[in-house]
Amino acid sequence: VNQTQLVEFLNTKYLPFDVNSDLYESKSLSFNEIFSDVLKITNVLGDNTINEFTKWCSHKKLRLMKTTSKRKMHEAGQKVATRLFYTLKNNVAGKNH
Repeated sequence: VNQTQLVEFLNTKYLPFDVNSDLYESKSLSFNEIFSDVLKITNVLGDNTINEFTKWCSHKKLRLMKTTSKRKMHEAGQKVATRLFYTLKNNVAGKNH
């Protein structure tokens, strides 16, 4: 997977708006969770940190950057910034990418 394919994947998998489709479900996710998904499919971003990944997403003007973040308490008692996305269901994402 190269950077262009990764941009396409992220713009397809994580939408900032509801598309009224059975292929998508709403999820509240952190960038750590998204970055973890990215690392499972490619190492094209090298040894980037989560902050570098977030900056890369912003620089590439990915759709997922259009959501607003909310802070919520994590299970470990720390605050985590999450965003509401409409994500392509895993069983569908595997067929397309």
